[in-house]
Amino acid sequence: MTIQQPTEEFNPKVSKAALILQAIARATDVADGDAGNVQASSDWLCLIEAAVSHAHFLLTGAHIDNSALENIGG
Repeated sequence: MTIQQPTEEFNPKVSKAALILQAIARATDVADGDAGNVQASSDWLCLIEAAVSHAHFLLTGAHIDNSALENIGG
């Protein structure tokens, strides 16, 4: 029996980021069910924002700069 070797080297940071992105996709589905509840929606958005930030850091090694977004709208 031959064991097939992966064509790419395992990268734990990319694998963690992929799992986080899968969780974000699932969280958006669940959050959609709480769309009428402002507090629950806010909690989901905070969780999703933190997960996106961490996945971005794992993939790029840099933190997301939200300063441009904070200045929108006055």
